[in-house]
Amino acid sequence: MLGQPLQMLGHSFYVAASRLKDELLIVVTNKNPKKAISIYNIRWEIEILFACLKTLGFCLEDTYLTPPERIDRLIFTLSIAFC
Repeated sequence: MLGQPLQMLGHSFYVAASRLKDELLIVVTNKNPKKAISIYNIRWEIEILFACLKTLGFCLEDTYLTPPERIDRLIFTLSIAFC
């Protein structure tokens, strides 16, 4: 993590990094760089869930549901099934 903010095109930002098994995760943020990696990990879990609900398995968009309460129930049920 770079302790000092960097400047580019009039914007301040921080760079945080974490070594994964065989990769380097780099996160650029304008918020607290000490929390950037943990916040990104939560976001990544949500991305994986939505990817599996859509094109990687459950094909959620193929249902063509439009009533919001039915969509809520379907997402809830598929999320439980995913877990």
